[in-house]
Amino acid sequence: MLYGVKPVIVAVVGQALWSLGPSALKTWPLALLAAGALVLGLLGVNELLLLFGVGIGALA
Repeated sequence: MLYGVKPVIVAVVGQALWSLGPSALKTWPLALLAAGALVLGLLGVNELLLLFGVGIGALA
């Protein structure tokens, strides 16, 4: 019944990332933090740990 929901959610999140990316990644260190978080997320690291870790890293 809800087989098409997951692809739609992925598409909505992808579109949001595509449109917000340039304003969020203004410097190279922020882009590297985002790339590192993406890689670690794909490797299975907990998303909350990534969120807090990258947030603290961006403040430093």
